[in-house]
Amino acid sequence: MPGKFVRYTMYADGQKNGRVIFEENYGSTRASYWTHRLEIGKDLDSDGRKDLVFYMGDDTSDETTYLFQKRTGFKAVYAGSTGLPSYSIDPQLALVSTMNKTVLANWDRSAEVWQSNKYAWVKGDCVAIRAQPNPKSRIVTLGFDRNLVTVPQSQPVGDWIAIDDDGRSGWINKKYLSFSSSVRWFK
Repeated sequence: MPGKFVRYTMYADGQKNGRVIFEENYGSTRASYWTHRLEIGKDLDSDGRKDLVFYMGDDTSDETTYLFQKRTGFKAVYAGSTGLPSYSIDPQLALVSTMNKTVLANWDRSAEVWQSNKYAWVKGDCVAIRAQPNPKSRIVTLGFDRNLVTVPQSQPVGDWIAIDDDGRSGWINKKYLSFSSSVRWFK
């Protein structure tokens, strides 16, 4: 059924009576199918243990999340959501576009997040991306939480930053952008 959202929940013991180590809703109003997979990935946090990689996607976009087991719980680091085709992680742990091999973001080992100065992550759902750097300007499109967007080489205008979101250019208030990937804890 188009437009359906799905909820993924992972439990520490693999059963529904264990503590939740990861939970996420995914989907879109345009999606017609969903896919997901869980695999063992690289040791991004250098603690000697392989980390879990959770991939979820539909026919419009996809997102990859790394799960690190810590003493206090699980740390989910969201690589971001992009239109298709997406990205992969190279041997230096950088996020790389699968289409043209452009480095989107580099892994910061000390902060345990991806960081970039050419790409940014949207913070919040249904964030207005406007035609001009003005809160009353026409809305070009909406940005969604953890969408990875391009930040062209241009000067900010007050609190507004120019971006490109999957081919749609516009302006977003800087409070809705982060140049580091988002993190969520499950304790």
